[in-house]
Amino acid sequence: MGLKILITGANGFVGCHLIEKLNYSSCEVASFSRRDLPLKQVKSYVGDIVDLNAIQNCILDFRPEIIIHLAGCTNRSRGLLDLENAMDINVKGTLNILKSVIGLKNFKKLIVMGTGEEYGQNATPFSEEMREMPVSCYSLSKTMQTHMVEMFSRSYDIPCVLLRPSIIYGPGQNQSMFLPSLIYSLNENKTFSMTSGKQSRDFIYVSDVIEAIVKSLDAEMGLFEIINIASGSGILISELADTVGIMLDKNNLIKKGALPLRPNDISEYCLNIEKAKDVLNWAPKVSLKLGLRETINFYCKSHESA
Repeated sequence: MGLKILITGANGFVGCHLIEKLNYSSCEVASFSRRDLPLKQVKSYVGDIVDLNAIQNCILDFRPEIIIHLAGCTNRSRGLLDLENAMDINVKGTLNILKSVIGLKNFKKLIVMGTGEEYGQNATPFSEEMREMPVSCYSLSKTMQTHMVEMFSRSYDIPCVLLRPSIIYGPGQNQSMFLPSLIYSLNENKTFSMTSGKQSRDFIYVSDVIEAIVKSLDAEMGLFEIINIASGSGILISELADTVGIMLDKNNLIKKGALPLRPNDISEYCLNIEKAKDVLNWAPKVSLKLGLRETINFYCKSHESA
């Protein structure tokens, strides 16, 4: 490949896995994050994505050919108090990048991370042609990000790819997410309270997401594309919890129905991945069973060494 690639949010869950993958390639990689990335192979820029001067200075200094924009607010809150923060980071932060690449010489592509939650209450499987129906501050800000990226792409001839992953999981994920929270609690022999778990969700292992991002780097496609990245099948949250509980032999600690459903929660969540297969020549490789085993092993080892 030999590309100059800038990654925002490189210290995050997906970013760390992506950096590790690209370190074994011929690409020249730089990161832009709020914390320094202590890797000799990666040029680290420290700054906040909502600071236009900071991201402009980074882009003008490094002059990337491709930007992979992973930085973002991931709070799934339904509260209006969190809306402003989501807008600042996911909308204004992305706007700052778009403004910074207009007229940038040798710039080839902007890859932006969206979310399958943008589809909301649509009928499954979700396809890229559907009108978005955001259900939270997070998915609203991501939907606004999507349309803003498309407008800039078409107005300024900036090649952009918006990847919409389903629920990403794997080693190193923040404990605020469902799976790591469940695994941590059971490892600590603590009761895990959850909803009835009658909602279905589409889980995709992090290494499959990384492969999709890498395939997006040089894939031939239109000026602006939205591409779903998912397993293509859903599983009930209750069934997933039972599977983890059985694997850890602590199913008795899971208390289903102890928590209410979130307002306007999505009942069925599954993405169509035919476009990813056609455009990226990509398909998920890691089964849910294998992915769960790898994830559980990671957190069990972390628990033992703590």
